[in-house]
Amino acid sequence: MLKSILIDEIATMSDSQEKQFISEDANGTSEPVIQEADSGIPAVKKSKDSNNEAVNTSEVATDEEEDKPRKIPKKKEIDEEDNDGEDGVSDEEQEDEESENEDEEDENATDDKDDSKDNGSEEEATDEAFVRFNINLSMILSINKLILICESLFSFIVGIFLFFAPNIAGDFFFQRVTDGVHWHLIRCVGGQILSSAFFSYKFRKSGTETQNACFYMRLMICILSLLLLFNVRAVSPTLIDSQLLNILIKGTLFCAIFYMIILLKDKWNFGETSNRTDVIGNILYQLDAIASICIGTAWITFPRWLLHRQVKIELNESHDFVGRMMGVCFISSYIVSTRALHWKKITDRSAAISCRTICCLGILSAQVWSQYAYHDDWNDNHWIGISLFSTWTGIAILYQLIFCLTKIYNNKAKNN
Repeated sequence: MLKSILIDEIATMSDSQEKQFISEDANGTSEPVIQEADSGIPAVKKSKDSNNEAVNTSEVATDEEEDKPRKIPKKKEIDEEDNDGEDGVSDEEQEDEESENEDEEDENATDDKDDSKDNGSEEEATDEAFVRFNINLSMILSINKLILICESLFSFIVGIFLFFAPNIAGDFFFQRVTDGVHWHLIRCVGGQILSSAFFSYKFRKSGTETQNACFYMRLMICILSLLLLFNVRAVSPTLIDSQLLNILIKGTLFCAIFYMIILLKDKWNFGETSNRTDVIGNILYQLDAIASICIGTAWITFPRWLLHRQVKIELNESHDFVGRMMGVCFISSYIVSTRALHWKKITDRSAAISCRTICCLGILSAQVWSQYAYHDDWNDNHWIGISLFSTWTGIAILYQLIFCLTKIYNNKAKNN
């Protein structure tokens, strides 16, 4: 191997130069071992001592080598060599890696397309669900609106009849001649029914939580009326005609089931959190609910005791029945005040105040009417009840005015 290297090295030298390789023997003497022949073919001679085969090569730079221009490698080749030397990665491996990267990019692009398709399908499903919800909500609101319109029309007709013709209504219902006490109580019931007609008509376009308050109030009236009718059939069977009583019981039972189904359809929605900023309004709503419950319970429980010092005639079961019906209307109206605490819209809360104002005005006008029209049946102690309802009516009207002024002020502030 060393011999071939030396031959190649000498072959590149110039013909005019003479190369000598000197090796020292064991005695320390040196002798020429290689000389260049005339033909230019080198002769190789081994040293005497074969065991000491140490050959020293000296680097001699020839003139021709210095004169020859050196080949400067291109930058690209140097970079490739450096990269090959440093990374130890061949071109084939690089191509494999590039193909793998391209495959990964294709897979990522496919995954992105799949994800976009999935997102698109999810959005479409959400949109479809939203559209279905809107359709169902619109159908529910339209059904509720139709029911409330029919209810308000019926209540308005009945309320007008009871308020302005209580004598005809009393004689027809009890199948006997009635007196001024009957007429007064029937007129009070007519005023309450008129306020409920306004309530149903006013909230026909409101949300389900507001409309359900109307249905809940009607359901309470039906249930309490059923209790009174069953009591009449058991305790005083001759008070109301049997056929008319059966019709009233079946009709009231049907209405109770109907309103219960309506409430179940709307999942008994009653609103959200209360408006804590309106402290005075919340207090007045709750006081109104307390007054409705207390007065209604009193009239249902002992109507004859409430009337015995205000009238001049002897009371009977028919007076008790009409007085208890007025108590039913009172106690069922508390739901409006309590539910109004959970309504978002200011217009709905204002409408609840308007309903109470109409109810109080109807009862107050009935009291004043009875006091001046039926002297033979009422005494002067009736003014106690008139003063009580005058206070209740005055508070309702005052709060209604404050509410309207606040609404006007807020609208002006928004416009400015």
